[in-house]
Amino acid sequence: MSEVQSLPDQIERITHALTAPELAELLAVSRITVFKLAKAGRIPCFRIWHLRQV
Repeated sequence: MSEVQSLPDQIERITHALTAPELAELLAVSRITVFKLAKAGRIPCFRIWHLRQV
C-alpha cells in the first residue's frame, strides 16, 4: 500500500529545477499562475534561453 506524501515532502524529494507546467501540476494551479508568481518574485526562478525554470 502506497503512502500519500504531503506537498512539503514531495517538494523536498525533488532534485532538479521544475518547469512551469511541472510546478503547476504539483501545486494544482494553472501554468499562468506559476508565471505570475515567478514574475512577482513569490517563487524563485531562472531562465535557460527562452525557458523559465522554477
